[in-house]
Amino acid sequence: MKKARAFWRLTRLEHGVFLGIAALIGAVMGASGVPPLSLMIPVFLSPLFIEMGSFAINDYFDLETDRLNKRTDRPLVSLELQEKHALATFLFFMPAGVLTAALINWGCFFIALFFAVLSFYYSWFLKKVAVLGNLAISLSMAIPFLFG
Repeated sequence: MKKARAFWRLTRLEHGVFLGIAALIGAVMGASGVPPLSLMIPVFLSPLFIEMGSFAINDYFDLETDRLNKRTDRPLVSLELQEKHALATFLFFMPAGVLTAALINWGCFFIALFFAVLSFYYSWFLKKVAVLGNLAISLSMAIPFLFG
C-alpha cells in the first residue's frame, strides 16, 4: 500500500483524472451528445497516461532541486521510489498515452504526440525559460478540452 501511495504521488494521479474528465467533456460537447463507450475510454485514458508519464519524468529531472529544497513529499526524495521507477513510469505511460490516442483518430494521435514531446522538453529545460515554460503549461491545461 505504501508503494501505491508513492506511485500516486509520483504521477499526481488526481491531475490525470481531471484531465481525462476534461477530455470527456470536450468529446461530449464536440459530438453534441455522448459518444460510444468504445470512444470514451481512450478519450479518458490518453490524457491520463500522458499526465502520469509527464509528472514522473518531471520528478526525475527535478530530483536534485527537490533534494536541495527538502521536498520530502516527493517519493524520489523520500526514497519510497527509485529513479528507475520514475523512468519506467515515463517510458511505459507516455507511449501508452500516445498509442491510446491513435485508437481515437489521427488528429488526437498528433495532439497527444505533440504534448507528450512538449511535456518531456518542459521537464528537461523549458520550465527554466519563463515565458516558454508558462506557455507550455497553459497549453497543456487547455488542450484536453480540444482533444476530446
